[in-house]
Amino acid sequence: MRSRNRIITILLLPIIVFVFIIGWALYWVGKQQDSNREPPRANTAKDAGTGEQAPVEIGVIEELMEKQLTAEQ
Repeated sequence: MRSRNRIITILLLPIIVFVFIIGWALYWVGKQQDSNREPPRANTAKDAGTGEQAPVEIGVIEELMEKQLTAEQ
């Protein structure tokens, strides 16, 4: 029984090592692709005249639509 376990271990070890190396290589390639991408840029609105950043308004869509409709009327 003991020699049977040892034989199974010896036969499975190369397969386990191969799977580990493939997994590590895919992880490394994915990490390299992530580092080559540009970082996301912040959404900022620049004031045309002064070059300063104007505040960006974020709100609920319904509120923004109501403001737009009242401004058009």
